[in-house]
Amino acid sequence: MGPAMPLVDSSTLDAHSRLAPSTSHPSESLIYPELDIRLSTRAAEDRRRETRVCRFGALTAVTTSDSLDACDDPVRIRKATLADVPAIKPLIATSARILGAGDYTAEQIEAALLGVWGVDTEIIRDETYFVGEVDNELVLCGGWSHRATLFGGDAYDQRESRLLDPRREAARIRAFFVHPNWARRGLGSRLLALCEREARAAGFVVAELVATLPGERLYARHGYVATGRRSDTLPGNVIIASVPMRRTF
Repeated sequence: MGPAMPLVDSSTLDAHSRLAPSTSHPSESLIYPELDIRLSTRAAEDRRRETRVCRFGALTAVTTSDSLDACDDPVRIRKATLADVPAIKPLIATSARILGAGDYTAEQIEAALLGVWGVDTEIIRDETYFVGEVDNELVLCGGWSHRATLFGGDAYDQRESRLLDPRREAARIRAFFVHPNWARRGLGSRLLALCEREARAAGFVVAELVATLPGERLYARHGYVATGRRSDTLPGNVIIASVPMRRTF
């Protein structure tokens, strides 16, 4: 399902973060004597990737223009691996229990954690699921999929693993969760943009998802439109509400 809480972009950066000035290129234009051609710094940069160095206290990351990282945020986003599963499970549980409490009862949350809000190792193997980490601690997870399953972890019995046809079907946005200590810092928006970019590169022109009630607010801000309401029966005959949403790129 969608994220366990709404996230908003933050304009406030860590007071100790700074962007180191680039020394990769001279401030004046570059000269290639063998061709006797003078290229402007701008043109030279177009021929190579710009390397930026970001420092956040003890954390240093070197990024390129097509990196998953952003220089204004200490959270490093990378593709998840199966080795991350033991850390993803408690991240999802913590996010759901704390950030979902305003929209769901404790009974609903615990029932959802038995399968609906669980780890889907299939999309981890597909390399379309991501985690965000700071100092080797996971604070964010979420992804997209080219498979038909709309939501649910490995323990959820209503899954459909067939591959989608990008020409006539929508990519899935899947299982966004953020640690409460990192909520409302724009991480969900950042990860959503990354997932949409990958889905478009795979040929999809539409994305759809099933959002949690708080997650609906995040997706609505990014152009997703609710297509109805749904209720699902969870273990213990617990009923939980969610919101199908869709967006055309």
